[in-house]
Amino acid sequence: MSVRRILFVYAGLWALLDLGALLPDSNPSFSSNWGVVASVFIQCLLVWRLSLGSAVAWGFGLFMAVGSVVSVALIDATTIGVSESLFTVVCLAQAGVLLTPAVRRLVRSHHKAPPAAA
Repeated sequence: MSVRRILFVYAGLWALLDLGALLPDSNPSFSSNWGVVASVFIQCLLVWRLSLGSAVAWGFGLFMAVGSVVSVALIDATTIGVSESLFTVVCLAQAGVLLTPAVRRLVRSHHKAPPAAA
């Protein structure tokens, strides 16, 4: 599978999380309309920079995916419902996409060492 298709899947997973958050009485949800706009903007920026091989974008995306799973795991087990479980599955899928060899190779190929001090 090409890197472009893998990143398309990653963007689709972000869109799936956004659609889930827009549903009534969903958990998680957006705080306002501006929260939706800011979230989509940040996600688009992340996918764009990732497509250019940014190691920072890759690390931030992985942090967001794994951090979300950890935050759900820290919730009281009796309060975890279907929406939290599906949220966790999508976040794990995002982490899996970011850890594919093709995406890691893209990020490593664009990582440049800083010039030596003169």
